[in-house]
Amino acid sequence: MKLAWLLICIILLVILLTLVIEVMIVKQTSGSAKKFENPSRTPRIFENKGKKLTYLVMGDSTSAGQGAEYEKGIAVLTAQHLAKTYRVTMINTSISGAVTKELLTDQISILKEIKPDVVLLSIGANDVTHTTNVKSLEKDLSEVIDRLIAHNCDVKIILTGSPDMGAIEKFLFPLSWIVGLRTNIVNSVFNNIVFKYTATLAPIAEKTGPLFRADRSLFAADGYHPNERGYAIWIPVLTDAIDTAIRSQLSRCR
Repeated sequence: MKLAWLLICIILLVILLTLVIEVMIVKQTSGSAKKFENPSRTPRIFENKGKKLTYLVMGDSTSAGQGAEYEKGIAVLTAQHLAKTYRVTMINTSISGAVTKELLTDQISILKEIKPDVVLLSIGANDVTHTTNVKSLEKDLSEVIDRLIAHNCDVKIILTGSPDMGAIEKFLFPLSWIVGLRTNIVNSVFNNIVFKYTATLAPIAEKTGPLFRADRSLFAADGYHPNERGYAIWIPVLTDAIDTAIRSQLSRCR
């Protein structure tokens, strides 16, 4: 009996040490904003003879373009998609390493300068790895959307939620399983918010997670962020959601 308990304790200790080491890797990797230059917040025009449209991108390293050339990232590529129909002014406030709460502290102040027609919130991955409290996440996300709607009741809002963090190869078992579970928990909050506000979900975890699990060449050299090919896989999911939002998302004006 004592030997059995000793073996159990050893196994638990090994698991605990593995988790500690991998969590340190997570924080080191996801906290690499100091080495990465976030995009300029200067408005960028994508010319078209169509109706003027202001497009705001808010979020973390995924919308900041980390892992690929910025021109091949989701902010520029989705703006180019919109520019097939509209004359787009795109502003990107994304900050690598951001969690949802930091949209309120570091990014949403841009509303003092612009009135966005379409907003892409590409956020959630760091809420997974930083174990953001679910209630706090829902509160902060609700406040972000409340402020966007208060600024423009006709705004079209698209949320990505977290990508499939369990797909990241450097996360060994059991951390890979834990962050996969956390991805589902975090994204359930995003699903609730989408329903509450009749916003639009771009389900990148659901639609692209299996592809990233099957093909490790979709990751950048850091083994954490998507590369150019990885982001390209996200684009149809994002553009479909954007088109759906513009076409069918109801006005919240009273």
